[in-house]
Amino acid sequence: MCRLSVNNVKRLRVLCLLPSAVCAQPLGLEDGADFRSKEGRFRLELAGRLHADAAIFDDDNTPLEDGTNVRRARLGAALTLFRDLTLKYQYEFVDDGRVLDASLTYEGWDPLEIKIGRFREPLSLEELTSSNNITFMERALPNEFARGYNTGIAISTYGSNWGAAGGVFGDRVVKDVFGAGDEDLSVTGRFTYAPLHEDQTLAHLGFSASWREVDEGGGVRFATDPESAVADANLVSTGSIRDVEQFYVGGLEAAFIKGSVSIQGEYIHTALDREGDLEGLDFSGGYAYVIWFVTGEARPYSVKRGTFGRIEPNRATGAFELALRYSVLDLNDGPITGGTEGNATLGVNWYYRRNLRLMTNLIHAETDSEGGNEDVNILQFRAQLNF
Repeated sequence: MCRLSVNNVKRLRVLCLLPSAVCAQPLGLEDGADFRSKEGRFRLELAGRLHADAAIFDDDNTPLEDGTNVRRARLGAALTLFRDLTLKYQYEFVDDGRVLDASLTYEGWDPLEIKIGRFREPLSLEELTSSNNITFMERALPNEFARGYNTGIAISTYGSNWGAAGGVFGDRVVKDVFGAGDEDLSVTGRFTYAPLHEDQTLAHLGFSASWREVDEGGGVRFATDPESAVADANLVSTGSIRDVEQFYVGGLEAAFIKGSVSIQGEYIHTALDREGDLEGLDFSGGYAYVIWFVTGEARPYSVKRGTFGRIEPNRATGAFELALRYSVLDLNDGPITGGTEGNATLGVNWYYRRNLRLMTNLIHAETDSEGGNEDVNILQFRAQLNF
């Protein structure tokens, strides 16, 4: 049995009155609940996040309604057994609810890690960076090519300045377009290299690639909102492209950090092979942004994961961040005229605590598509809490 008491509102101390297997643990509300056995052989971590958005639109041809929504509402747990085996589960309550992450990871052969279940495919720096830690409210336009969570098995490893991961996945990448069918096999991998990694100084390079089989007679669709989840519309879309046999995704990524200033960018290319004599198709997109922490913080980096982590404010008043991004997506090729879109975004973030952030994004989006050229301005806000 455990007795809970609150210590000066911000700290929670759990005094576990169990046998010697469990010791008293001081728990930070900012870090979620973290229970560990005295010998460290067993560990239970509980976590969650809530992202609430509001947006105002100055629309053009496509109607975009001002409004609010809950972007993410998640709860999850990670249970570690005998130090090496971790069972992770995460549930998303938004959009009728769904399981995001349900995976089993074995780390007993360090530096090798084996993971099986449902988790993110190793593709794209921004996709793999947690939504709690991305700089802007939404990932950039070319993130449409990164498929995110799928079911499969992956192996990863790392060294002092590099990391690598690869896996085989089976999921229906077209299920929302053409309904149920055979699962589509995919093979995805990513390699990252940090030739410069010192205190508050980083140079990061990465490459990722994915091959995806498509069920016979199936197809794909690429479409994205204007980097606003409140916008219930896609300004560019390929529509349903049928008779796709397979497609390839390749991405290049780079980042540089010098103290409180950092630069990051990616380019992602997608090539579709179609059945019979149908011509193949190529789509692409990219982004680049620059960040400045006015209060002097630097983005933390994990060599093992090749991703950026949570900001730790330097002072009691929190951390202030200014960011500027430009992203582009081209969905035109051959008979497919999905349109092109370019977005310029100014971001202002206040990290009041390491687990509480307020965000503001001002977006100017321009498109050129068959549906009509768009010239849209968006002002949006987010209150973000994670524990």
